[in-house]
Amino acid sequence: MNGGKQLEPEFVQYRAMRQEIAALRRQRAALYVTDTVRASASEHPYLAHTVAIAGKDQRLTRRIDARIERLRRRCEAVENTIVAEEDSRDRLVLSLRYLEGSSWREIGQRMGTGEDAARKRAERFFVRSQKSEGKNTGSSK
Repeated sequence: MNGGKQLEPEFVQYRAMRQEIAALRRQRAALYVTDTVRASASEHPYLAHTVAIAGKDQRLTRRIDARIERLRRRCEAVENTIVAEEDSRDRLVLSLRYLEGSSWREIGQRMGTGEDAARKRAERFFVRSQKSEGKNTGSSK
């Protein structure tokens, strides 16, 4: 596809971003760290003993949370763009292809058209989006 260069990659990556969010959430849940330290009582007799400590790596947790939030915002932007599309056929094509991961053939069958017609509908959407973005930013694309 030639049009919609800025928007299209976000759509193509949508499902991978959702999977990455799920993987990061699993990783975050498994961040429980345990260690042992040598310590002694605060009062006499000052006998040394081993103490187990446990907790989450807060620095890594914050980094993972920030990454999840960035990905979540990107996914939400794709979803909002699809929902905002006025043409219900375009919404259906975009939802089936980019949110659900259907093949062009499956989309064409579901819509009662060929796969080329479904693909062309998406291409036109990205071209229109690029043109309207150019008008909104004042650039001449």
